[in-house]
Amino acid sequence: MYIYESEDQIFQSEQLIYQLDPPITNGSNYKLKTWTDTSDGYIYEAKNLTYCLLENKKLIGKRYSWFVTINFHQTMTLKKIKAFYKENWADNCRKLQKKGLIAFWVIEVSKENKIHFHLIVLSNHTQNELDQIFEDCLPNRKFIGGWHKKIQQIDEDDFRLMHYVSKAKLTITTKKGEIIEDIYKNKRLIFKKRLGIKKHGSIGEFWFKPIKKILENQRLKETKIAYGMGDKDTMCYRDYIYEGVIGGSYDDKKKSEVFFAKPLKYETRDYISRELAYKHDCPDQKNRINNLKAEKNIFFEGSEIKYGHLKNHRIEEGMQKKDIVIFVHYLFEYFYKGTYCFETKRYYTLQDIQKTVAYNHQSPVYTDWISRLKLEEPEYFAKEPLDCLHDF
Repeated sequence: MYIYESEDQIFQSEQLIYQLDPPITNGSNYKLKTWTDTSDGYIYEAKNLTYCLLENKKLIGKRYSWFVTINFHQTMTLKKIKAFYKENWADNCRKLQKKGLIAFWVIEVSKENKIHFHLIVLSNHTQNELDQIFEDCLPNRKFIGGWHKKIQQIDEDDFRLMHYVSKAKLTITTKKGEIIEDIYKNKRLIFKKRLGIKKHGSIGEFWFKPIKKILENQRLKETKIAYGMGDKDTMCYRDYIYEGVIGGSYDDKKKSEVFFAKPLKYETRDYISRELAYKHDCPDQKNRINNLKAEKNIFFEGSEIKYGHLKNHRIEEGMQKKDIVIFVHYLFEYFYKGTYCFETKRYYTLQDIQKTVAYNHQSPVYTDWISRLKLEEPEYFAKEPLDCLHDF
C-alpha cells in the first residue's frame, strides 16, 4: 500500500490526479519534454520556465511585486479537476484581469490530492488592495469546499523563489556546508496525463515577449557563447582577467569593475568565460585584446598552441553530422536569411551559420532544439544533407 492511501482507499492510485511513480525518461533519442511525460521532461520544462521568468523581469525592467499562494481545500478527483479548471479557475482569471491584476500562475498538486496555485504578481498594488481583489474575484468558500491565501512581498533577489515556483532543479549549499543537489525534488509532483488543464498561464499582459521567443533568443545566445569559446584570443583574455587581474583566487561575494560597465556577478572562471565569449565580437573588447597583444602581454604568448585547435577541428567534426547540416539550413532559412551582420558589414551567409552551429554541434541546447524540431517539423529533416550545404 502506498503511503498516500488511507484504509478506505480514498487515495487509490486510479483516483489520484498525480503520478505515484512517473518514468524518469522515455528511453528515446528524442526525449519528450512536457510537464507530464517523464521526470526528466518536467525538469527540462521547469528549467526553461524559470529562465523565462527571470529573463522577463530583465526585459520589462521592473521587479515582480507579490508572491501569492492560493490553496483550495477540497480533495480532487480526475473529473473534479477538469471541471474546476474550466468552470472556476478560468472564470477567476477573467475577473482578476478586470480588476487590473497582471500575474503569472502555476498549478500544483499536494500528496493529499488537493491543488494550489502560485502567482507571481507584476502589477502594482498594496497588500490590502491585493487581498481585497482576491476576496472579490475568487468563488464563495462554501461553494467549493473552502480556500485560503497567503500574500508575500517579493525580495529583489528572487532567483531561488523562481526555482521554487516552477520546482526547477536547484543545487544549494547549506550554512553547515552540506550540498543538496536537488532541493525541490520531494516537492515535485507530476500531474497525470490528459487531465485537460494547463500547467501554467498568465493574467493580463505579463510577458514582455512570448515564452517561445524568449527561449529562441536564449538558444541563439548560447550559440554565440559557444562560438566565442572557440576564439583563442578570447580565451587568452579570460586567462588574463582570471589569473592576471583577479589572481585566480577569489571570494564568491567579491566584485570588481575591471573592464566592465557593471561588476561581474561572481568571478568564477566559468562565469568570466561566458561573459567574454558572448562579447567576442564586441569592438570594445576586441580593442582591449589588441592593446594587450601589442604590449606583448604574457597571457597571449603561445595562443595558437594553447587554444588554436578549438575552432577548426570542432567545425569539421560538426559538418559531418546529418542533423547539424539540416539544422544549419533551417536556422538560415527562418532566422538569418536577409539579416544584416554589422560585424562583417554584409548580410549573413549560409557559411556563416555553418561555422557557428558546427562548432557548437555537441551542445545540449542544439540537441534539445533538434529533437523538438524533429517532432514538430519532421518533414524538414527528411531533406537530403547535400541539398542543405549551399544557399541556392
